[in-house]
Amino acid sequence: MRKDHKNTLVPYLSPLAVLALSFGYAVGWGSFVMPGRVFLPGAGPLGTFLGITAGALAMVIFALNYHRMILRHPGPGGAVRFARKLFGEDHGFLVGWFLFLAYIAILWANATSIVLLIRYTLGDALQFGFHYTVAGFDIYFGETIIPVVAVVACGLLCLCSKRLVARLQIFLAFVLAASVAFFFFVAIMRHDGGLSTMAPAFSPFSKASPFMQFMQIFAMMPWAFVGFEAIANSSIEFTFSTKRTFWLLFGGVLISSLVYLFLALLPTIAVPDGYATWADYIRVRPNLSGTDSLGVFVATRKLFGGAGVALTGAAMLAGQLTGIFGAYVATSRLMYCLARNDALPKWFGELNSDADPVNAILMRMGVSVVVPFLGRTAIAWPVDVSTVGAVLAYGYTSAAAFMATDSIGAFKRISEKISAATGVAVSILLGVMLLVPNYLSGSTLSPESYLLLAVWCILGFLLYRREFRQDTQSRFGHSIILWVSVIVMIFFSSLMWVRQAACDALDDAVVKFAASADEPTVDRLKELLAGVNDKLLADALIEMALLTISLSIMISLFRILRSREQAMAVEKTRAENINKAKSFFFSTVSHDIRTPLNAIIGFSQMMKMGFKSEAEHKEAVDAILVSGKTLLCLINDILDLSKLESGKMSIDLEPTPCGRLLREIVDSFRVASQKPHLEIRGIVPDELPALMLDPQRIRQIAFNLMGNAAKFTHDGHVELRASFTPSADDPKTGVFRVDVEDTGCGISKEDLEKIATPYVQVGAKAARNGGTGLGLAICRMLARAMGGDLQVASVLGKGSTFSIVIPNAKVTEMTASDSQASDSGAAQAIPDGLRILVADDQKMNIMVLKNMLSRLAKFEITTAQNGKEALEILTAPDAPKFDMLLTDMWMPEMDGEALVKEVRNNPKIADLKVFVLTADVEMRHTYAGLGFTGLVLKPVTFENLKQLFVAQCLESKNGDATVKS
Repeated sequence: MRKDHKNTLVPYLSPLAVLALSFGYAVGWGSFVMPGRVFLPGAGPLGTFLGITAGALAMVIFALNYHRMILRHPGPGGAVRFARKLFGEDHGFLVGWFLFLAYIAILWANATSIVLLIRYTLGDALQFGFHYTVAGFDIYFGETIIPVVAVVACGLLCLCSKRLVARLQIFLAFVLAASVAFFFFVAIMRHDGGLSTMAPAFSPFSKASPFMQFMQIFAMMPWAFVGFEAIANSSIEFTFSTKRTFWLLFGGVLISSLVYLFLALLPTIAVPDGYATWADYIRVRPNLSGTDSLGVFVATRKLFGGAGVALTGAAMLAGQLTGIFGAYVATSRLMYCLARNDALPKWFGELNSDADPVNAILMRMGVSVVVPFLGRTAIAWPVDVSTVGAVLAYGYTSAAAFMATDSIGAFKRISEKISAATGVAVSILLGVMLLVPNYLSGSTLSPESYLLLAVWCILGFLLYRREFRQDTQSRFGHSIILWVSVIVMIFFSSLMWVRQAACDALDDAVVKFAASADEPTVDRLKELLAGVNDKLLADALIEMALLTISLSIMISLFRILRSREQAMAVEKTRAENINKAKSFFFSTVSHDIRTPLNAIIGFSQMMKMGFKSEAEHKEAVDAILVSGKTLLCLINDILDLSKLESGKMSIDLEPTPCGRLLREIVDSFRVASQKPHLEIRGIVPDELPALMLDPQRIRQIAFNLMGNAAKFTHDGHVELRASFTPSADDPKTGVFRVDVEDTGCGISKEDLEKIATPYVQVGAKAARNGGTGLGLAICRMLARAMGGDLQVASVLGKGSTFSIVIPNAKVTEMTASDSQASDSGAAQAIPDGLRILVADDQKMNIMVLKNMLSRLAKFEITTAQNGKEALEILTAPDAPKFDMLLTDMWMPEMDGEALVKEVRNNPKIADLKVFVLTADVEMRHTYAGLGFTGLVLKPVTFENLKQLFVAQCLESKNGDATVKS
């Protein structure tokens, strides 16, 4: 038993097992009962022979089409899979829904027929316990025990070991086929008189012509051979090449048709004792009971006596069990396929350790144990309707084969087209003969079967609506004609039900009128017709309800489709707008990158050529620094937005002196402002407490809001206000609020909806003020990441107020170390004489670092081109003791991660302070786990390095220092 397949069916079926599955599922209880009840009374021996033979030939054509489709699309689902692949999910759902009924009906039919076998062979021996009647069929507790046990036992065997079930199927199929062949050939050997004794060739009991009698038998063949289709559901479980599928399908059809023929002709060859011909027996058969009413049992009793009845009963039981096993296999694979395609809940597609659809089998078992308690008559209705599923499967498979024909060679391609087209034509013919009363075949479905067909269509429509509503990938809803076809089917079925029910009611009234005890009178006739009228009225109301429900579902589907199309149109428009905005954004970014780069490159060239005065030199340096910082801000904005949109932005809560932080921001804008008529104001209360927030993100939000306000305000003021409102329940928790008010141009109501959308800038402001349009989007996302939100209030032409509101902010106390860190230790002296090793593969980076370090203090600086060289310097026999290692992350030969690992693993230098210099901001959360003492984010500035060395001079409990820029 394989334990490693949890989501995929695994091969286990040998060719013999496949043949047994096909044959055993096709031949069941009906092959023993129908000769005396249907075949001979309806068409006689010759009509039966011709009808079964023609049906077998049609099944061979279907088998050829199935074979071609299995080669192209192997896997569970069979006809459902083919319909989905070639015609779409809508058609696959339709075929699956009706095939599901066909499969479960076969199981129910074989299970409940065990009750009939008990009555035929044991009489009333098991008719004990409770008793009731359903649709005229008497149900006894004692008789229901055996079929319930059979259903449960077969289901448990399927769950325990499908390989054991395959072996049992082979054995039971052999018993069935061998027994029938034995009966037939013994009857032939003992037969006297030749073919003349089998007269009449056609049925004298049917009013139909010989051709119509033949067509009546032919119309039954989809139901008779429905089992061979089950092979397609298990094609992925073959242990051999699927190229052999046709011959196995052909073999299943051939053996099944021979069994049907042998059993149908057996009563005409071994005519029961006491009757001159088979027709004499058929004439009195309705008045007989027990095994006397079954032509096959009477014939075998004549041949073998009492042993013949026992052997026939055993063969019939074998046929019933093969049908139950086959139905479990086919239904569970179909449900597995539907679950994998989201047409059923995923729960039905779960497999056990034996790679069996465990939940599908359990559900099938749970439903089927109830069926014997419904009686034989009620189960006959879904059995009749199940033929619709078989015809649909044959038709869709043939149509799919026609569409998929792409063989090399004109002759082969034409032959495939002809066989596929023939299959479609035969399917249509069979469907017409099945559904249209008294047309060609002379047969008709029962009124209950028509009603069940309409109800089954409606139930399928409801399930389809559920799947359609939950469909987020636009898989369903592409075949409106299919919806209309189902509605037509519901209308037709309900109409036929009313028609058949009316005919039956009138026939019943006529019989009652003729059988009146007194002389029939007009009043009696009126009384009976009034009863017929009442029934017709009730049926008409039910029909109206069915039609109303189906039309309501149809209208609902159209509404869902319309709303989905409207949503798609809106989404398409939105996508187009976003694409336009992104196009503008990228052109803006390109401009914003080129502008500072132009300044950096231009002033750098001028510095190389030399300046006439110190003032020009200072101006050039300032311009380069400002341009570099502008580029850094732009890159940070883009990275921040990307992280926020992907949910990867982390929020690091720590004690934050909000008052001091916001006042510093206001002061920086006040100093930097170059607009003489613009006043920068700040209202930040001294009593504003320290809060557990992310200071970097609060600073970023405040800078963005103040920068935006200053950018769009030329006269008046920009005012930052901060407040903290404690919660009534907990004074240590409250709402932190920052408002930035300006008296600028304001924003229209229409633009307010766009203002915080990424990549979007409103009006012509971008042309006047520049920028990428990311700032407000980042502010809103950051605020939401901290549990708050961004609020905007604006009046066009008068100004705007942007507010960040963060609820549930917690009050905290600033420790001494926090205060020292926040002050940056400006007054802290950095000692001289420290030995520092710098490892970086870029010479320019080393030059910058050495220059900056030399301005901080008098350090002894050693450099290395990569991690390997740095490690050699550290571990050399005469190496001095280094105080600090500054290393790049990405270097050839040995990177920073490998370097720090080697340092920590070497006892002599394991306590060395190693700081990583990297542009990877994600390392802020992982550097410590890699073994680094701290990190400095690139681009490295003089302030970053100063902060790092100041932090090293401060007392720290864990000895770590981390600088984040």
